Amino acid sequence: MFSCRGSTTVSVAVIALVLLGVPLAEPYRDGKFGARLVGRIRDRRLERIQLRQRSLIASNEAYHDYSMDYRDDNRSAAESNGTADGSKGEDYDLNIAGPLEEVRRTPLLPSALLDTLKPSPRRSMFEGKIIFRFYHGGNLTKQTTLAEDDRLLNGTECTPDERFALIVHGWRENCYEVPWVANLRENLHLHRGGCIACMDYSSFSSGGYGGLVGVFRDIRDVLLHFLLQLQYEGIQFERTYVFGFSFGAQLSLDVGNRIGGQELEAIDTCDMAGPGFDGDRAFKQVDFRNAAKNVQCVHTSIDKGTKFPNKCHQNWRMGQCGLRQAAAGPPPKGSHGLCPVFYNLAFKYQFLAQPKPAECLVLSGMANYPRNYRMGYMETRKSAMFVRWCGMKLALPVAAVAMVLVLVGHPAGADRFQDNIFFNYYNSSGDLVHIYNLAENNTYEYDKECHPGAKFAVVVFGWRIDCDKYFVQDLIRNLTKYRGGCVMCMNYDRFAQLPTYARLRRNFKDIHGVLRQKLEFLEQEGFSPDDGYLYGFSFGAQMVLAAAKEYGTRKLKEIDVCDIVGTGFDTTDINAPNHRTAAKNVQCIHTSRNYGTRHRTSCHQDWIMGDCGINQLAAPLSPWGSHGVCTLLYNSAFEHDFLAGTKPSNCTSESEVRSWPEGFKMGYNEQRKATIRGQLFAPTFANFPFNVNVTANSTAATTSPPASANDVEQFPGFGFRSATNELLLEEEDDDTVDSGTDGQER
Repeated sequence: MFSCRGSTTVSVAVIALVLLGVPLAEPYRDGKFGARLVGRIRDRRLERIQLRQRSLIASNEAYHDYSMDYRDDNRSAAESNGTADGSKGEDYDLNIAGPLEEVRRTPLLPSALLDTLKPSPRRSMFEGKIIFRFYHGGNLTKQTTLAEDDRLLNGTECTPDERFALIVHGWRENCYEVPWVANLRENLHLHRGGCIACMDYSSFSSGGYGGLVGVFRDIRDVLLHFLLQLQYEGIQFERTYVFGFSFGAQLSLDVGNRIGGQELEAIDTCDMAGPGFDGDRAFKQVDFRNAAKNVQCVHTSIDKGTKFPNKCHQNWRMGQCGLRQAAAGPPPKGSHGLCPVFYNLAFKYQFLAQPKPAECLVLSGMANYPRNYRMGYMETRKSAMFVRWCGMKLALPVAAVAMVLVLVGHPAGADRFQDNIFFNYYNSSGDLVHIYNLAENNTYEYDKECHPGAKFAVVVFGWRIDCDKYFVQDLIRNLTKYRGGCVMCMNYDRFAQLPTYARLRRNFKDIHGVLRQKLEFLEQEGFSPDDGYLYGFSFGAQMVLAAAKEYGTRKLKEIDVCDIVGTGFDTTDINAPNHRTAAKNVQCIHTSRNYGTRHRTSCHQDWIMGDCGINQLAAPLSPWGSHGVCTLLYNSAFEHDFLAGTKPSNCTSESEVRSWPEGFKMGYNEQRKATIRGQLFAPTFANFPFNVNVTANSTAATTSPPASANDVEQFPGFGFRSATNELLLEEEDDDTVDSGTDGQER
């Protein structure tokens, strides 16, 4: 609008717009408008990253790091809007004055991790039942699962720039009722700050331990998915700390190793679980120092903790060599459960490193460490220390010592055999529920099946065989099904895995002495020897017989042994040992000529299986040939009858049974053993179930098979002149095996 004098007049509408623009410009002037816009841009980009990654995970397409590449989107927008740069196509392509904050690029994922994140019904079930509880400022702010369609950090009051800590509990624990979890959460809040989360997998950890070990990989994959999802939402791995106890320690370390590259800030673990892991060959070889920039492992027990305390940057052996603690409480946790208690106390009190005690054995030691070097989260000099051994002494006020009862003095002399031999307890489902150690004296909290006054059974196996072998587990399941009561497996794996059999043979007396002590302890607890049953295979057969004889003449009700080992015990063809004094009934099954004993008249019933008890058609099925087939036959006999038959014409006999009740059979289920004494013969076949049903007067015999390679293989450390000549014991370190008339050490 123009005036007649050439002056300019301003429209009323323009004035109104200017006046309205003043309050609208205040946020922009104060920087709030730009911050909101940048935040909106970051959120939109993060959403696009997640959508692209989810589509990749759901497909089999190889992953490429183009999650931040929006050139295709911009090109499409440019084409639709007729512009060259496509700036009108996306609402976050506005050209804001000043450079935008660089958004962190999502890291490249290895194909193994992508496989972990691929959707599956099984993984969805675990993701729906495992709960993550978030805490901020000391308060619970959110609990969620990965199955929920929401960002993990939404509603938690946590921001991506904060420190992040994760707690992973152990077997039969949870995030809200366990005292040490609450104490650790409070300590981390006070001394670390930031965001704290706890992984609650109690839906799976409240049952048997064996069942929990069976779903280890599923739970681990959920934990891995959780951490990767947090990384997508902006949490920095270099500011992420993880703590795990027992089974949770194994979860934390395995996930850290899978992330790899020492990306996590730190992982601290308390007494990582050994049962279910130590027997795994891959676990024995794994090194956890790649799981985080620093990995600190604290060890307090030998019964539930790992037997390999040398896998971390700092390996703290607490108390008495990391085997047991003076302040161990009542079962079931004992020294094992003290570990997180020590860790929480270390926020306030000092557990100082000290030189290795003389009675403790380690592969290597740390000669020098800084003054007042301490265990726990509060030690800030961990990155400079790679410690294989750390003893512990506790610096506490006198009043605190009286309250905590954890001062370490001079440990009492420990029996290394008691320390390293365990008795695994199994429930009626065959699941491992408790691990007993004589030195620990961690008595089992008995259940309705296993309690004083009930039946009890102990199974003992031979050289290089542990309680996790498939045929051992088969026997445990058969005993829980057909016998009931307490079923135990003697685990002397630290000695059974010795590289040569000769070294194991030299420890025979000490090892079976621990079994005798266990029998005495069971009797003290209220178990009757008349309800006792022992099973032994190979070297384990010699052990149960020797332990039972020392325990008391014919005190136990029954003993069944499979192919008693002769190597190292059969020093003469005469003066056969009398095993009938070991129990009221002793049943011996003989299957081999190379490893098995030559004395076959020492038991109440001596079963001569297959080809005169020296060869079996099923020998190729066992790495120990005809010797190892014995335990397969015994397991099969729980459901298939190996009936007694007439002596084959090609076999010799010193005390053949001439008559027996109809249907008399080999194995645990035969209830008429007390009426039969002497040698019995039963044919065997090449394939499961290895038996043939014959009448008492049948003349069927097993055809003599040729000796297989397994049958003539020798025990390392021993040599054979022939099947009947005296064996030669290979000398090692000038040690010799004493011989006696009963085939045992003097």
